[in-house]
Amino acid sequence: GSITLGKLGDLVVLSEDIMTVPAERILDTEVVMTIVGGRVVYRRDAERPRTDG
Repeated sequence: GSITLGKLGDLVVLSEDIMTVPAERILDTEVVMTIVGGRVVYRRDAERPRTDG
């Protein structure tokens, strides 16, 4: 597939490049964002409670 302006897609954005991170750190990788059908359905920062006052 490809990522092109105007196309809808499903993808997951990870906190690490699991193709290059040392093997012992792969399990520490977190999902940062999930996009389904071109819509953001999960954003890690949006799930955390605010702590700025």
